[in-house]
Amino acid sequence: MTQEDIIRMAREAGLEEMWELTPRFVERLEAFTALVAAASCEACAKQLDALGCDHCAAAIRARGQA
Repeated sequence: MTQEDIIRMAREAGLEEMWELTPRFVERLEAFTALVAAASCEACAKQLDALGCDHCAAAIRARGQA
């Protein structure tokens, strides 16, 4: 996900009305976005582990670390 994607989504979510999208805020928003994405990928990988799809779970985890 690019910085432009994150800024666009922040605007769509109405964050620009609450906070000015300064470079420092965008940096923190990028870090938050990465944490959310990693948690989401891990949740999916755990579900795949439970279904016995170990190779799919490993692929998701590898993509998250790239």
